[in-house]
Amino acid sequence: MNSIQDIYDAIAADGFNPSTLQLIDGFVNSIENGSADFPRFNQQEHAGLCKAGSALIGASIVAGYAARSLAASGDVAGSQGVPTNWQIDQLQEQLIEQWAREARLWVESSDSVLRKGFGPMIAQGAEAKVYYRDGSPAVLKEQTT
Repeated sequence: MNSIQDIYDAIAADGFNPSTLQLIDGFVNSIENGSADFPRFNQQEHAGLCKAGSALIGASIVAGYAARSLAASGDVAGSQGVPTNWQIDQLQEQLIEQWAREARLWVESSDSVLRKGFGPMIAQGAEAKVYYRDGSPAVLKEQTT
């Protein structure tokens, strides 16, 4: 089994090529079957992550890499110091999209998919879009930030 550091090293060296995707998938499977723990989370968070499924576990791995790589670049002499939250968020968003596209998980027209599956958008704010289907006891919120 590969460690999270092996995955981070592969992303740094090769991006999201097929072998890196295979490393990520292998670690995701190990987390899902209980033979590995995700190092960033406590036991309750880890349980929630496993319940959410493989796509979220993979995205969490990539987000962890983004945060760690920015922190490491902030330690380099002559750098601007500790990265801001928005810098981390921006890099996480970029890398998760790259990974999701390479892993064929990216949905280009999510609005139409959500409208078709969950009904029309009934509200939109700064952080989320809300969809509702008549007769349903629930709404679906898509985070937009």
